[in-house]
Amino acid sequence: MNKNNRKPFIFFCDDKPTWTRKFGLLHAIGYEEIDVKGRIDEIERVKKENQLRASKGHEPQPVPELPAGELDKIADFPVEKFDGNGRFRVVTTNKADHFQGILNELVRRGEIPDIVLIDLYHPHVGVDQGTLDAGDQAIKDLKCNIATHTVTIERAWEPLGYTLLAHAREIPKLDNVPIAIYTEQGLTIAGEDGTGQKLNSVSRQNGDWFIKGQRFIYEKDKLRRMLDTKRYADVTRHTLVAFAIIMFIATVSAYWFVEPKHIGKVLTFGVGVASFLLSFTPRFISWWLKKKTRN
Repeated sequence: MNKNNRKPFIFFCDDKPTWTRKFGLLHAIGYEEIDVKGRIDEIERVKKENQLRASKGHEPQPVPELPAGELDKIADFPVEKFDGNGRFRVVTTNKADHFQGILNELVRRGEIPDIVLIDLYHPHVGVDQGTLDAGDQAIKDLKCNIATHTVTIERAWEPLGYTLLAHAREIPKLDNVPIAIYTEQGLTIAGEDGTGQKLNSVSRQNGDWFIKGQRFIYEKDKLRRMLDTKRYADVTRHTLVAFAIIMFIATVSAYWFVEPKHIGKVLTFGVGVASFLLSFTPRFISWWLKKKTRN
């Protein structure tokens, strides 16, 4: 496939294997024809109704399903792949201990992600289901009483997203790839200590924040802006390299084919032309990004 026409590639390290099916990222990657929120509400309604039916000894009703990804493996690491109507290619894993291995394998194959999303909180190794259920309930109550429930949440999950972000930045070819910490209330918790140390750690690693559970139009726009940031950096780098090569060729040619007394004038003229063209580079990149967005 032509790299210029390939689908933008998102690598997503999730905290649960079912998250991508449940929330607005489905819309952002192209499943806009699906009323995800309505489908989730319907699933919850049927589950509650089935509990009531079970208490009365009645048969349960079928529970609606959301679209699932295609199960696959990358270097023996299990992953789930999504393809949203040709808009994005998404690979997800819910295993934090597989994160760096999958990224290294993708880089080795030359499949460098355009965007990396990292869920902030992941279950502690060996944590029991009761503790996880308590953590889930605490997240739901967090908006009402964040100070009380932070301790309970962090008994169930640890903020591995900060560490995973640092691991990703250790891989040289990912230094220009946008990476975002993906969380619903973790950003609130991160700022709760009042020191800003956790927030600054993300900033120092050139990371971003991606708030989950918002309207899908926010998530789609956020992904597009992250993607445009990478494209802008890539086009700028390639443009500067091209101009450097042109100036090198012009300099060598001047020494070979121009009389010595005119070399200074030729080089001055070359620098002026290159500077003039460079002044239009931002406009060109903006036009190019708009064209890619329309496509």
